[in-house]
Amino acid sequence: MANPRKTRLIYAGKRKTDKLDAQKLARLARADPELLYPVGHRGEESQAHLALIHSRDALVRSRTQLINHVRGTVKSFEARLPKCSAESFHRKAADALPSKLAETLEEVVETIGSLTETIRDYERRIERLCEQSYPQETRLCCGRCRE
Repeated sequence: MANPRKTRLIYAGKRKTDKLDAQKLARLARADPELLYPVGHRGEESQAHLALIHSRDALVRSRTQLINHVRGTVKSFEARLPKCSAESFHRKAADALPSKLAETLEEVVETIGSLTETIRDYERRIERLCEQSYPQETRLCCGRCRE
């Protein structure tokens, strides 16, 4: 597979058709395959590891959006929630919700708590994966993996 960023001859051409692009690729490959800057694909195991990391990242982004939603909604009622980390938000916010919003936001705060637990589980799985499959990278870690 050719790296599309490195094949200017093809992507910058004025006449663009699949047939012309295929001919140019064939000529480049015949002359010197290294001109195509071949892209290597990850193996299935590496892709599965990366999927684990991306899944955790998606959960963290979702939790952040929910926290921002709760804080914004409470702020619109001219109230404030205590400052705290995302990991402890569900515990501290549950007690500090205004009474008018408590019923509405309790389930969202519970969902944040559930996401926090799931994120912790993913982090444990990633740490185990690092220790087992990538010991050289574990040395570069922030230190949480070794605690």
